[in-house]
Amino acid sequence: MFGLTSKILAKRRAWKSAVSLSAGILIRDEGDGAYFAARRLSRKARTERNEKADRFWGAVAREIAARTGKVIGM
Repeated sequence: MFGLTSKILAKRRAWKSAVSLSAGILIRDEGDGAYFAARRLSRKARTERNEKADRFWGAVAREIAARTGKVIGM
């Protein structure tokens, strides 16, 4: 039981780290357009029917919105 729980927690930490790192890179490279760049990547993944990539870039967009104060949907 303990091993399974630690594996799940490790996956969550890895996911959050990847999202945070990607958000930071987009903010650095794209500046004010970082949120829209992440949304664009999410849409591209959706059109390619890549559910995991869509979920990832959506999470990155939400992280960017939280960091920069962007209002999602505006």
